[in-house]
Amino acid sequence: MIPSAKALINMLECLDWSGHVELPRTDIEWLAREIRKMLIGTPGVCAVCGNSHAITIRTTVGAICADCIEDLHEEVA
Repeated sequence: MIPSAKALINMLECLDWSGHVELPRTDIEWLAREIRKMLIGTPGVCAVCGNSHAITIRTTVGAICADCIEDLHEEVA
């Protein structure tokens, strides 16, 4: 059984974050949604390369995969 996003948020909030950077609530919610997407196995389609990926980041120009973000970073730098 795949836990809901709310259940994952509760689990993440129960973790001992001492000695680590504490995550703000919005980051915990994002992390829970991303974990749930991975557990469900529904890949996102990258707006840049057009390929399916397990994890994409939503931006104003659409969902972008980690590889394209890295490539875009190298082009800008």
